[in-house]
Amino acid sequence: MRKYNIWGFIVMMLLAASCDQARLNPDNNIKTLPLTRSEASYVEANKDFATELLHMYYDKEGAAKGFVLSPVSLQMFFGMLNAAASEDQAAQINKMLGYDGRTAEGINSFCRKVLESSPTLDSKVTVDVSNQWWLNSAAGFKFYASFANTLKENYQVDGEVRDFSTEPMYEITRTWVLNHTHGMIDVGCPPPYPRQCIIANTAYFKADWKDPFDQKQSFQGDFRRENGSTTHVKYMNRLFRDLDLYQDNTMQALYLPLGDGAFQMEFYLPREGKQVRDVLSSLRAGQFPRKGEPGPAQVTLPSFDLLCSNGTLAGDLQNHFQVSLCDPDRSSNKYPLSGEDNEGVGIELGNVAHIARIIVNETGAEAAAVTINHAFTMNNEVRYFSATRPFVFVIREVGSGIVFFNGIFAGDTK
Repeated sequence: MRKYNIWGFIVMMLLAASCDQARLNPDNNIKTLPLTRSEASYVEANKDFATELLHMYYDKEGAAKGFVLSPVSLQMFFGMLNAAASEDQAAQINKMLGYDGRTAEGINSFCRKVLESSPTLDSKVTVDVSNQWWLNSAAGFKFYASFANTLKENYQVDGEVRDFSTEPMYEITRTWVLNHTHGMIDVGCPPPYPRQCIIANTAYFKADWKDPFDQKQSFQGDFRRENGSTTHVKYMNRLFRDLDLYQDNTMQALYLPLGDGAFQMEFYLPREGKQVRDVLSSLRAGQFPRKGEPGPAQVTLPSFDLLCSNGTLAGDLQNHFQVSLCDPDRSSNKYPLSGEDNEGVGIELGNVAHIARIIVNETGAEAAAVTINHAFTMNNEVRYFSATRPFVFVIREVGSGIVFFNGIFAGDTK
């Protein structure tokens, strides 16, 4: 059995910027995200926001528990919220996202470009980012024309007005999330539902490695946690003849192209004697390595299926970014929806949930996330029922509940 002194690593999936295309794909046969100078500043904000999210989760959980999240999903969710917000509300959202000084029109335009362009950049990569709003007709709300157009044009939202008191919102939201995460995340919104509005974003990604791993080279080995304990994992293993690998005194950074190279997965591994916190500090300080030295590299990486859910997202974001996203007394704010509703729609943020999952194996990577302003139930966590000890059994008629047989099984068969 092989034992690897791997203290932990950070994984990021990044859109390849135009300045890196020659390195990622010398043939230059992939598209790049067409950004103006102003729009490029939103990408920089995205990277800073992504790094702060890692700090937020690490400060809360440490490295004893892995996690996965989607900054793009959160940015789309809060971008839509910003489009509905008052000036004061928008200022808080923009402070968190790093969009200080930007206009709602600029944010909407950037989100529209990401939604429209990302799926077209690489024919071997699947990208699906989707948004939806549901308004409660029982509360007397409807989509006004200008706000509906803003959502449609910039966020590809076909808003729905439904009666939350009579319609099966659990199945409606569950089916929508399942469809747009391609079956990776199964959640439902149980009653009681938000009184006036449900907002949701999903993000999905799937691609094969440009140079896949050979399953015959995979093996079982120990993975050493930061606290010194070990766990047994499956490792992918391959010798690459020409691969970018960045190294400094704090970390190593590995870049694995996906599809034809428009996307890549990046792995940040602390040096021996360093911890994940040291890597995060380097990233926060702006030391965000995007280029390494090309050459041969023997790569050993765990394959994994990681699911992470956070049902207290709004509170975590407020505490970390020092912003006010929801009224602590009412868990909701009134959003004017482009100023057409004088009363405003109550958008409940106290229960904003973020759920993300990623699967990494010899073939490639698949990831999905959902951000939704409602408490949720998880349906894809496996529960076990192992009847390996005495148990009670009942046979009853479901409608009335009348019991026809019952008893106890204690191990004897006759």
